[in-house]
Amino acid sequence: MTLFPWLRLIPWILCLLLAVGVYAAWQRGDAYSAQADSAEARVTAANHNTAVANDTIRAMKQQQQLDDAQLADRAARDTRINTALSSAQKRIAALQIAALQRPATDEPDCINQPIGADLNELLHQPADPGPATGTPATVHGAGGSAAAAAGGDVGRQ
Repeated sequence: MTLFPWLRLIPWILCLLLAVGVYAAWQRGDAYSAQADSAEARVTAANHNTAVANDTIRAMKQQQQLDDAQLADRAARDTRINTALSSAQKRIAALQIAALQRPATDEPDCINQPIGADLNELLHQPADPGPATGTPATVHGAGGSAAAAAGGDVGRQ
């Protein structure tokens, strides 16, 4: 054995190579584990993003349904308004035709007068001077003359 003294080192060298191989395999395992963890994290992130996207799509569909319902309500309301306007225009046209077909009279045409015209005329008429004795005018205008003609005084009743 003196010829080949380094032959005694072969088992030690083999053990050292085996240890290096085990260490390299362990490091590769960690790398594979890190890659697997990274892939798992990417899958988890993709699943989360998919869930968020699905929730967003669902919310957009619900908003679209609400918008469609509001548009339908608005269209129904517009239809009701247009129907009411159309019937009012037809009624006005019928009243105008009826007014034109009426025989002419000395009475004022009430269709073309504002609603409160008679009331305004009554409020702005001069006060009735009352009877010839100089009593004050009555609240009701012509009633003072009627009371004077009857011989009484409306203000003292």
